[in-house]
Amino acid sequence: MPLPWTGDNDGELWVWHDYFMTLQHSPKTILGLASSEELGDEIDKPNYLYALTVFYRDVATQQTHTDPILIFCLEQDSLALSVFTSRLKANHGTLTHEPTLDNVRSTLLSLMAQYINREDQPTHIGIIADAFTSPEIGIKMEASQHRKANNPKAYFIQIPQKMTSYRVNLA
Repeated sequence: MPLPWTGDNDGELWVWHDYFMTLQHSPKTILGLASSEELGDEIDKPNYLYALTVFYRDVATQQTHTDPILIFCLEQDSLALSVFTSRLKANHGTLTHEPTLDNVRSTLLSLMAQYINREDQPTHIGIIADAFTSPEIGIKMEASQHRKANNPKAYFIQIPQKMTSYRVNLA
C-alpha cells in the first residue's frame, strides 16, 4: 500500500467538498519499509507510479483528519488501477491511456467520484506541503496525530498484522 505524504516530488493537493486529496508520484510503500528479515525477500512488493490519498474534512466544523480513508493508486509495472479502503483492496482494471500526469490524475479523480458519489469537480489547492498552511485544509502541524513536534517531517504508521511502527522521514 502506498504511504501517505510521500513521493519523489512536491505532488498536488486537492479539495472536494468534505475531502482533501494528495496526488503523489512514486510514493513509498509500507512493504518497502519493512526489512527483509521481518517479511522475507519472497514477498512481492509492488511499486506505485501514482497514488491519490483521500482524507476526510468536516466543512461545517472545520475539523480535518490526517488518517487516509481511501487510497487510489496506479501500479508501476502493470498499470493496474486499485483502491485501498480500511477493509479491502479493490482492482479497477488497467490504465488504458498513456500514463501521463494529466491522464492519471483524471482517471484517479474519476474513480474517486464514483466512490464518493460526486458529479462536480475538485479544486486544485497547490502542492502537498500546502496542506499545513492552506485555510481550505486547516491541518495544524502540532495537532497532527502522525507528526512529532521535534521532527515534523516524520510520519508514523502501524502495520496491523504485527502492530509494528515504522518511521518514514519525508525528504
